Amino acid sequence: LAVAAAMFAASLPVINSSQIAVAATPPADAPPVSLIGDSTMAGMAWTSSTGNDPRDIVGNSYRLTFDAESCRRIVIGSCRGRFGYTPLSVLPLMKNTLNGRLGEAMVVMAGYDDASIANAVDLVMAEAEAQGVTRVLWLTYRTNTAYVLPGGLPARNLYESHNSELTAAAQRHSSLRILDWDGFTANQPSWFAGDGIHLSLAGAMGLATFIKNALDAQPIGRCRATNAKTGSPDSGTTTTPVASEPSGFVPLVPHRVLDTRDPLLGGASGMLGAGNTVSVDVSQIVPNDAIAATLSVTATGSCVPGFLTVFACGARPPTSNINYEVGRTTAGLAIAPLVNGRACIFASNPTDLVVDVMGAFTPDGDRFHPMTPTRWIDTRGGAVQLTQITGVRAAPVQTQLIMRGQGGIPANATGVWLNLTVADPTTPTVLTAYPGPCGSPPLSSNVNARPLRSMASSVLVGLGTDGTVCVLTFTGTSHIVVDVAGWFGPGSGGLAYRPTAPVRLLDTRLNGGQPTVADTPVHVNGVSVLNVIGVDAASLGYVTVRPCGSALLTSLVNTTPREATANLIAVGGDAGGNVCVRSNVRSHLVVDQVAT
Repeated sequence: LAVAAAMFAASLPVINSSQIAVAATPPADAPPVSLIGDSTMAGMAWTSSTGNDPRDIVGNSYRLTFDAESCRRIVIGSCRGRFGYTPLSVLPLMKNTLNGRLGEAMVVMAGYDDASIANAVDLVMAEAEAQGVTRVLWLTYRTNTAYVLPGGLPARNLYESHNSELTAAAQRHSSLRILDWDGFTANQPSWFAGDGIHLSLAGAMGLATFIKNALDAQPIGRCRATNAKTGSPDSGTTTTPVASEPSGFVPLVPHRVLDTRDPLLGGASGMLGAGNTVSVDVSQIVPNDAIAATLSVTATGSCVPGFLTVFACGARPPTSNINYEVGRTTAGLAIAPLVNGRACIFASNPTDLVVDVMGAFTPDGDRFHPMTPTRWIDTRGGAVQLTQITGVRAAPVQTQLIMRGQGGIPANATGVWLNLTVADPTTPTVLTAYPGPCGSPPLSSNVNARPLRSMASSVLVGLGTDGTVCVLTFTGTSHIVVDVAGWFGPGSGGLAYRPTAPVRLLDTRLNGGQPTVADTPVHVNGVSVLNVIGVDAASLGYVTVRPCGSALLTSLVNTTPREATANLIAVGGDAGGNVCVRSNVRSHLVVDQVAT
């Protein structure tokens, strides 16, 4: 509504709404929310003055991100607005400037300049859901307007169509709530300029109050300190002594030991709190002589990015195992040294935590036999794979992989080290690996991926009585890729596991370092267990880890812009003991050694 906006602007100061700071003072643990709109919402900023800012009505209760600009459209390119520039449309704004800042709830008041919003609503909802927004509140369009669109079409007809589209979209998206701004303001003519759409000061105050009341009615605020009391304050960061005797792998049927979302699985106190450490008792699951447990550790429902450190209970080491982001459920493998049958997990910021036991390491367990990484299956097709199983896997479906006696894995193998990848998911996808044959799967998970974001995790899993591993697509639709890094079992040449105090070997962010695509060497002693993290990648890509000089190129970590992603690998160096880490897109790299 460039013409209408220009008419309304004549009585207002010429100022860009983004130049006005919100002076609100919300509580420290206030839920984050975002308000995105066009000139109809921008009146909340345009009518503000010192001590009289309508946005404070929302901002005093919520951590507010406000971005409303004249002539903003939803998906297609915006028109030139009242200040002579063209703002980002809603969808690209979400994907770029406000990526990771949308909060728990997002309020949309835009579309007055769109000829149709039918497909636009679905695209916005998909992006909001991918970024972890639990509620999208979308205001209806005012039909009590005399504005006539170019070509002579009364705007009220268009906005009636918009409102019908919103109603239909709410049936398709469970997280979408329609706020009836049209009906609420039907008898408030003083709230609007002559066009019946743009706000007066009274209207801006009314809109802010309307939005604040709607937010108050939503189930948000899960990351408040009062809802994140699991764990105890961390005792500090230093080196933790751990048992160093050699051990081997004992596979177990996966077993869930903690889920902070479930009061029956340790979740009575809510999320793992910021700066807290929780002690996880696995003594009833692992053998009595276990010195370490293999855990699938999942962070979910976080409101701000953070990291988990899995360590021997005591003083926390200066390393990390799992990096989590807003809107991303992240699972990863951790081999946790045990102290009195317990492992400890630290969270830098509030997050729900799920822990599944996959196996244990004991003095008499089976040793590890590394292999040249072998692609066992890639359902996308291609010649370089051992098992030809192709086609998208749509939940619920189970994929049984014959392991024992195939591809260099002997007939007496008891377990395998896999890298399990969700590839090209079209919907949120969860994979679980467990000892075959496929049948009744355990309650556990190993890899979680968002739509259009491939994700990988290492998995140590036992072989069933038939020598197979079953991969369950628990939810979602995707391809799957399985690479085998080695096997566990008797035989000469097997390597023992020796946990060590975690130590950081590489962090390219230090001393003004720049993201790189070059091979970065890291010195290791023998075969080492490394946690490798890709940070702040320039684009979607992957990280490889291999002995320096090797031509092998298998992906370990799938990178995402402005995010951190980790995975675990057992790898030996070249003749000089050097391992090369490289990203195929510019990225920072972090490497922690957790065992030898």
